[in-house]
Amino acid sequence: MSLCIHLGAHKTATTHLQAAFDHAAPHLAGQGIGWLGPRQLRQDPTDLRHLLDDPEQMPWRALRAVEGLAQAGRDRSRLIISEELILGDTTPERLFATQRLYPMGSRRLGSLVAMIDAGPATLFLAVREPSDFLVSTFGEELRMGRQVSPAGYLAGLDAARLCWSDLVERLLSVGGVEGMVCWRYEDLAAVRPQIMRRLVGAEASAMMPNPKPRRVGWSAKAYAAYRAGAPEDKDQHQRREAARLALEAYPRRSGEAGLSAAIAENDLPVAGDYAADCAQLAAMDRVTFLRPEGAGKQG
Repeated sequence: MSLCIHLGAHKTATTHLQAAFDHAAPHLAGQGIGWLGPRQLRQDPTDLRHLLDDPEQMPWRALRAVEGLAQAGRDRSRLIISEELILGDTTPERLFATQRLYPMGSRRLGSLVAMIDAGPATLFLAVREPSDFLVSTFGEELRMGRQVSPAGYLAGLDAARLCWSDLVERLLSVGGVEGMVCWRYEDLAAVRPQIMRRLVGAEASAMMPNPKPRRVGWSAKAYAAYRAGAPEDKDQHQRREAARLALEAYPRRSGEAGLSAAIAENDLPVAGDYAADCAQLAAMDRVTFLRPEGAGKQG
């Protein structure tokens, strides 16, 4: 059985791809392709959220997860797993502590690969320009009520030190990983057919739908309304509710200013050279870097 793990970095259209697989899962099963997404991987028996930190600390739950993963791959020629929480979450501790993207990512991935009785794994990962990425992950923290201001969220971070190539190097060092397919989030519309062919094969890719975006980011108006509600004076539950109401009242529409436009310039993260980081990533051994057709050689 071949194993494909879509690591699903946050805010890189992961939910969009997962929605396509949820819709196509019955058809894929008919072709011998198994699918596990967040719906399955955040509930028993395969709830991986806390388990991947250290399966040995939860042996009974680990055993149940191993059995559940084995069942999902049974009689399948291919198993596809997609879950953004494999790498971590959007809290500072798990997203950019020690000035590295997803500092716990390789350990958590290693736990998952060890739990799956399958052949070598091929990883799939989208990358995104770091300053946009961090603003977007801050928006997720707002939704959850965990953060209030970008300055508080990014305190102590030197965003110029964050490199996707560093993350990929760590992930490729995990035992049982054969290689990785990467693409830029900014190129998703153009490279999506290539992603699907590599995930499910040429024949099955023809049945994959292309759903509308599922998790639209903040509009500048929504953030302004949220801030006007004095969220500093509220607890996490109240802040989460305030965020929900602001997002519903001022949904972001095509062409409308987003969260970056509402944040003071001196609070925006200053990232390093994204183009150089992508070039380094594309040149790495065992990495296939997808580019739009006709845009140049793939790694």
